[in-house]
Amino acid sequence: MLFRQTTGTTINHYLTTVRMEKAKELLMDLSNKLYDVSYAVGYMNPSYFSRQFKKYTGLFPSEYREKIMAEKGR
Repeated sequence: MLFRQTTGTTINHYLTTVRMEKAKELLMDLSNKLYDVSYAVGYMNPSYFSRQFKKYTGLFPSEYREKIMAEKGR
């Protein structure tokens, strides 16, 4: 309750946001495998991570990576 009053969000939403923003950062490095990114941000099930990432960004991690790389190539 105190966390929500202070931050305006739930601890689960905050944690998800932090994890997904870190995942987006890690996905920019092509040497990072998708499952390694999943583990690095605290998801032990890469499939679940992919679904959560899609919910958060609207794209699966591989789609996000392709989009970022295409934008960098411009």
